[in-house]
Amino acid sequence: MSKKTTVKRAKAPRFQPSDFPAEGDLRRIYSELLKYPNVTGVYIGRKKKKGRELKQLAIVCCVEQKVGARRLGKEQRLPKRIKWPRTRSKHFDLVTDVRVLDGTKLHASPVVGPGDELQASPAAGAERATIGLALLHPDHGAVVTTAGHAFIGEGAGTMVFPANAPLVDVANLGAGSVAGTFAARPLKASRVAEADYALLKPNAEARNLFNDALNVSAVHEARPEDVGTVLFCLRRGESQATILRGVNSTANMGNVQMTGLLLTDDVTLPGDSGCCLVDQGLRVWGLLVGGASFQGTVRSVFASAQALLTLERSPLV
Repeated sequence: MSKKTTVKRAKAPRFQPSDFPAEGDLRRIYSELLKYPNVTGVYIGRKKKKGRELKQLAIVCCVEQKVGARRLGKEQRLPKRIKWPRTRSKHFDLVTDVRVLDGTKLHASPVVGPGDELQASPAAGAERATIGLALLHPDHGAVVTTAGHAFIGEGAGTMVFPANAPLVDVANLGAGSVAGTFAARPLKASRVAEADYALLKPNAEARNLFNDALNVSAVHEARPEDVGTVLFCLRRGESQATILRGVNSTANMGNVQMTGLLLTDDVTLPGDSGCCLVDQGLRVWGLLVGGASFQGTVRSVFASAQALLTLERSPLV
């Protein structure tokens, strides 16, 4: 006789669905609760009873001050429970709670990044320029870039600054940023065929946030097919639209024969050197070197951003 083979059935997974609706229904519930007088905010948190926090979760309604139920009309009283159709056949009660919100404040964390201004410093031999990118350098950690010629003018090659080099000031700019000026230590300035840049080590956090709000998070290497693309120059605290007119240019820029340059409509001013050229997705394409005139037509000239990252072996922060 053959033995019976017993097949063990796999146990059904024990799913644990949330007791609260998804974002769409939750927003609808929030919008209804915010219509009640004195309600200034809503969140999901632990319910409190007699000052003690319970394990039970509730939709907490934030009010400026608690008002006794007797002083409110029936339609002004917050519901203690809200019915939510969890399935077609079953409803679920969402418990509410009321908490006094004493006040709010913004913890603004100013950062040094694209569009901020390198201020002129006779002591450091620095001209006014613009911060381009924040990089994670293998030797120096988080640093920011600006134009190399802001420090070495039309000199060619690379200059490494001593540890006791005079500090420079970087002004935090833009509508979305917190006003302030931060010191930075110059590390290196370079003007070579591929790039014109300086590295600075700021005493504030270095991030790729334009106006301390918009994240520059990727690099794009321009191709011939990109000519005609609308781009944006992140000039000191503001963005300016322009159009890409040329790629892979070779030109003499202040006694340095540079390669891989990008040409755009003229949208830059003195002091913009080092600033980012980005697309609508805030991918960075280039860093401003200067300008060039072609039969009377002036173009803004940018060096490849990817070339700088390759030279310094550094990704974006």
